[in-house]
Amino acid sequence: FLFPQIRELATGYGKLGGIWFDGLDKHADMWRTPDMLKMLRGIQPHMVFNHRCAPRHWRFGDFDGPEKHIGRFQTNRPWETCTTIGGGWGWSGPGPAKELADCVRMLVRCAGNGGNLLLNTGPAPDGKINPRHVERYLQIGAWLQQFGESIYATRGGPYKPGPWGCATRSKEGNTVYVHVLSHWNGVIRLPDLPASVVATRVLTGGTATVTQSAGELTVAIDPHEKRGREYLLHEFDTVIALDLDRPATSLPITDSVGESLTIGAKAPASSQSGPDSSPQTLVASDLQEFSEGVFVKQRWSPDSKDKEPWVQLDLANPAIINQIAIQEGRPGSVGAVQAFTISLRVDGDWLAVHDGDAIGGSFGLILPESHLADAIRLDFQQWGGRISVNQINAYGKQPSVRHDDLHK
Repeated sequence: FLFPQIRELATGYGKLGGIWFDGLDKHADMWRTPDMLKMLRGIQPHMVFNHRCAPRHWRFGDFDGPEKHIGRFQTNRPWETCTTIGGGWGWSGPGPAKELADCVRMLVRCAGNGGNLLLNTGPAPDGKINPRHVERYLQIGAWLQQFGESIYATRGGPYKPGPWGCATRSKEGNTVYVHVLSHWNGVIRLPDLPASVVATRVLTGGTATVTQSAGELTVAIDPHEKRGREYLLHEFDTVIALDLDRPATSLPITDSVGESLTIGAKAPASSQSGPDSSPQTLVASDLQEFSEGVFVKQRWSPDSKDKEPWVQLDLANPAIINQIAIQEGRPGSVGAVQAFTISLRVDGDWLAVHDGDAIGGSFGLILPESHLADAIRLDFQQWGGRISVNQINAYGKQPSVRHDDLHK
């Protein structure tokens, strides 16, 4: 039954770029997947196929496809994130689209991680597209018209991503594009590159100074160029182009932040909404990956009657923290949090390091200064709907001396 139908699709409708399988996740023997792909390639050799024609971790087909998650950094095999611009996969009525900032961040992080973005909208029965979705697609297009050189014809890297953002690099040129997607004060420090920066451009406005010294590359937006009291930092993506003295794709992949310092932490909370929403699910106990490139995690939600919810991560070991990443729901999800505070426990006392009004699906924070801490805490003051936190990760380094000796 299956073979004649897909043979008809491949022969009766002209040239096809590919077939996107879904729902064939059972054993490949059930679908005779190798024979099926061989048959299709014999009809249209140029077609490509996704991996959902066998168990997903087998990685059949030509590319991977994490769903409603941004895949981890991967450049040895093509992949694309598939997610919705709003609502469901099919027609979901005239509901809103995801915020422009979330859509652009998803697009940029997919490119920076080495993949593509498949952003879905469901048409109405008459083929019309939700006007709110149309507006958002046009806005994404307008953003790409301005900053598309940092996305089109690029590859992910040379930096692996972090809470700060991610990097792309020209496929054939000498340019690395640093996308700062986090909350920051205009200064970002990354590992130095085995290349010299010969020129710097800030695509989103303003100027930047780049310093390469002692194994570190520091990018600073000029503090003399301000809009009122604020640095010239873009609302959701400050794009800085670094022109190098050699081809960008010749550079090795460099880890920008290392592994999360919250691995193995204990996670108390003020409450939980049920037995399946333990705060401990926010913590990865090891580096085990899900087959589509994300950690196996559920979500923590406080009890609906909890008026002062909080969640805390007690680190396995004290660590010097300089960046924090939080995910509310899935990337691009509509967030419920409207006011929150991030605090670090330093020398037994809680130090508030950030007050925010939204988390969303991809929150990043670069701390103005590093802190030696043994715990991280989120306090929620205002929200609309249900708080749902998917992950809390912190980055920095372990201290080189014992905690008890730091003040001697």
